Formats: sequence, C-alpha cells, structure tokens
Amino acid sequence: MPEDLTSHVFSKSTVNTPSNLYALCELWDFAGQREFYATHQAFLTSSAVYLVVADMKDDIRKPELSQCFADFQHVGEYVEFWFDSIHCHRTDDERATNGYFHPPILLVFTGKDKYDKADFEKRQTELTYQIDQAFGFRSKFHHLHKKFYLSNLKDTDEEFENLRSEIYKTAKNMDNWGNLFPLKWVLLEHLIEINKNNGKNFINFTEMSKLAKHSDINILNADDLLLFLRFQHTVGNIIFFENIRDLIILNPQWLADAFRCLVSDRVDNSKLYHRCVVFRTKGFGSKCSGIYSKVKQLIEEIKEKYQVKISSKLHFKCSDGDYYKDTFEYDTLTNNQECFCPQHQTAHLSEQIYSPWMDNEVKEIPDRAKINTTQDDQNPGELYNVTM
Repeated sequence: MPEDLTSHVFSKSTVNTPSNLYALCELWDFAGQREFYATHQAFLTSSAVYLVVADMKDDIRKPELSQCFADFQHVGEYVEFWFDSIHCHRTDDERATNGYFHPPILLVFTGKDKYDKADFEKRQTELTYQIDQAFGFRSKFHHLHKKFYLSNLKDTDEEFENLRSEIYKTAKNMDNWGNLFPLKWVLLEHLIEINKNNGKNFINFTEMSKLAKHSDINILNADDLLLFLRFQHTVGNIIFFENIRDLIILNPQWLADAFRCLVSDRVDNSKLYHRCVVFRTKGFGSKCSGIYSKVKQLIEEIKEKYQVKISSKLHFKCSDGDYYKDTFEYDTLTNNQECFCPQHQTAHLSEQIYSPWMDNEVKEIPDRAKINTTQDDQNPGELYNVTM
C-alpha cells in the first residue's frame, strides 16, 4: 500500500486534459440463457446504459399468464423480462422532463442482413407495432430511448459508430454524469484497484474500514464509508449489499465466474445442478431447519424487494440416492407415513426424510412406535431441493 497515496494517484499533470469529455466505464455482457437470469440482479444498477439485444426475426409479444414461467425458445420472448428487470432500478417514479425513465435502454436488433430492402422495412414496421402492443402504454416502455438495426456481417464501422455515439450521448445526459466527488473517494477507489490487481477478490467491512483509515483518506465514520460503498456499487465498481457487509466483492467478474460454476444453460443430470438448490446434510445436524428458514426468508425478501414472482416447490431426497431423480415432494411426504423409493426398491419413513429440515414447520410428529423401522431410521434425508 503506497504511503503517499495522493502523489501516487495524481503523479501526472492533467491541466491540459478536457476532463469533461472522458469518463471511466465498465462493459458487462450478461449471459442470455434463462438459467442465468436469477444472477443478473446482483449486477444491475440505476447508473448504467442498457443495450437489450434481440434477433429481429423473433417476434416480441406480451406473454400470457400461463407463459410467465415457461421455457421460452426465442430471444424475442425475453425482451419484456429485461424491461421489467431494468424498470426495477428506475431512479424515480416520475419520468424526466424529456419523457424518459432512467436508466435508459437502447434496443438493438441484429440480423439485418437476412432481409432485402423491402422486407427489412416491412419487418421494422412489424417490430414497432409488436413493441407498442406488448408494453407501449406501460411505464417501463419509457426506458426505451432508441432502436438500432444492425448486421454483424455486412454493416460498416460507421453503423456501429452511430451506436457508440448514442451510448455516449445517452450516458452524458444521465444525472450522475460530471458530478464532483470527494478526493478521498478517488483515493479509496484507487486502493480498491490495488487490491484487485493483487488478486484480492473480496474483503469484509472491517478490512475496508482499515483501507479507509489511510492517512491520506481518513474516512473514520462508518456512515461515511457506507455512503462511499453504496456509490461504488451503484456505478458497478464493486458488489455491496448492506445486509451482508462482511462480503464486499471487489472484483464483480469473480462473482460472475462463481455464478457460472453453479448455473448451466444445458442440463446434464449426470454432473450438473439445474434450476434447484441442493444441500447435503451430513454433519449439519440441527442446522438443517435453520438453513431452510434462511432460504425461505431470502426468497421472500427477493420477492418483496424486486416485486417479482417466484414459484418454488420443496423436494427432498433420501440420503444415498442420486440427487437428480426420484425426489419426494413435501406435500407427498406429509400426507404419507412412508414413501416408496424406486432406487432402493424399499419404503423410507417420510418423517425421517423431511423432519431435519422442517423442525419449525412440523406441528405433529407421527407415533414412531406404530411405524416399522427401516434402514433409513438412522440415516435421514441427505439432499434438499428448492425447485425454482
């Protein structure tokens, strides 16, 4: 850590640099597969310009209620989902004087080269009509600033420069462009970059407080530090949530890579977890019911914070079977004293499978004296799934 941090950061003169023309930016390319959508909220902020990209051959339609949790097959069916997600991060409930909501969206359609001139103009008209019909009269529509139609194969650099220019112009019109910030914030941000470059991907709040107490920074008050961390999260430099202060992600790419290890866009039941959360209970003992309570509480907090619908079901598994097949639904277990397990070709006691997890939920436990003991009596349920 540099002792003279100020001279280390401002070692070169910037007197002749037109600072109002430049800004640092981060470019994020989110995975388009449905399985990754639940991870995106950790990265979305109100201080961003969003490019929603779709193939122009795909229709954009408002899904029916029955389709809300369907496995959509085309990119066009996801456009409304992205608008909803971005709308959750709007900076105000009232539109700005220019008639738009922030953060702004640029809608980019690709595949222009697949149409001749006449068909292209017809398709443009069709897509404009579909967008209006899907959500033209709802508030989320007003995040849309402009539409672009591009070909990755045939368009010249000038066409893409028009998109770059629009991104710059849109960002420049946002409220946070050109704002002045305390010098100590710049210095602390530089210390964060040093830690990131040294391979440190996350720290806790105590460690961050020590960085903030550097003699050139001297941020001593916890509330002042929290204000800095909130800003850094908003602009995408770090990932920080106040309810989990002891995990401050310095390198957002590290978190993205961690998500990638847990989520897959292809289902391979022999080795991948798909649309479920799985916990092994060996050695957990009485902590099982606590884990369930925490997961349940987290789901409720996500639903309330982001105003999203989450459909979930509880599934349980016997201790030594394959996790991805022959699971038992909670309702089935509670309505039957025993459940037949196809893998073991025997019946398992329902209570032994679910009770370690549902200790706080179960009101009455069956009389064990009236139930024949099986081998599972000493080996309770080992896997727990929440299917989303």
